Amino acid sequence: MISRDVSTTGFEIVFETWSDTKIGRAAASWMAVGQTAESRVHALLNGANLTTDG
Repeated sequence: MISRDVSTTGFEIVFETWSDTKIGRAAASWMAVGQTAESRVHALLNGANLTTDG
């Protein structure tokens, strides 16, 4: 399971199997976590303005 097309409004969860696998059941859950200090520093170094909601 991986996430893709992640944005501030949503994302897709991708569940992949091998060619002839039959899925009986699949489930997923998620938890929103605030921005990490490392990602904030990276954003600031790349010119982002994080003063409004950072």
